[in-house]
Amino acid sequence: MSLFDLAGKVARETGASRGIDRAVVEALAEAGARVAVSSGTQAACEEVVATINVVSLIGAMIGADKISAYNMSKAADLQPVRNLAVEPGDSNIRVNAITPGGIRTDFAKPLWEDPAAEFRLCEALPLGRIGEPTGIGGAAFFLASQAAPYITGQSIIIDGEATVIPDRICELGRFGQKSGKGFYLYPDGRTAQVDPEIEQLIVGYSDEFGIERREISDEEIISRCLLAMINEGAKILEEGIAYRPIDIDMTYLLGYGFARERGGPMFQADQIGLPSVFEQLNALAQGRNGWAWTPSPLIGRLAAGGESFESLNQ
Repeated sequence: MSLFDLAGKVARETGASRGIDRAVVEALAEAGARVAVSSGTQAACEEVVATINVVSLIGAMIGADKISAYNMSKAADLQPVRNLAVEPGDSNIRVNAITPGGIRTDFAKPLWEDPAAEFRLCEALPLGRIGEPTGIGGAAFFLASQAAPYITGQSIIIDGEATVIPDRICELGRFGQKSGKGFYLYPDGRTAQVDPEIEQLIVGYSDEFGIERREISDEEIISRCLLAMINEGAKILEEGIAYRPIDIDMTYLLGYGFARERGGPMFQADQIGLPSVFEQLNALAQGRNGWAWTPSPLIGRLAAGGESFESLNQ
């Protein structure tokens, strides 16, 4: 049997109508796998099915981008991969994750649509270019094939070497508590202490890429985190991934430990006032990595019309 033949295998892909997920579906189907796809709408699934001639379809499943809440949720995916690799391992079930960096998808369009933004991104990458969805599809195909029978519980990073700081730290032999030093020093093996060597490394990286360093207050950190959650919440409302603002708030309250007395990010947006939220996001969008702060059009429309997220809960 060929190492790269998936005939007789079945794959299920959620959110499969575009970008990276679609590339994965196409790679697996091209190798002979029977693929079940799902997306927010049946029409999107049917478009993919017509393109790659798969035999199964899962329609209209609700699923749940780039700032704090998004990053935290993605990081939380990695430990289950390790656990799931252990639990059914004796049944020869392998579980792995793919961790992509900047990839040319509609989702990441702000990274590459503006030539200046793409230049800044590519300038910081050793390969000097942004990734393509087919590269992720190829990795998924490899992990699903018989060419990777002993790979499990791993996260395959495909980012064009964007994770420079962690890599440089590891190259210095700093592997965390087990080596007595990582991002911090651990003189007693457990207690973290700030290490001037790491400070030097980070400052040097900032100088290398023209990043101006400054003091950032606790209030600004909290504000940025909250604005990011509000903006992303508005985007998934527009996309139909979430039905109502209150559903997003309940997810944060019950699933992510958001302070109950604060009601959730969308409730907080109404407390701040959507015109102020829109103004703050626009101000951040003028700064470094401004693409990540472009306000959701929904926030702009609600602010202009004097409406609130609460009005969408009816």
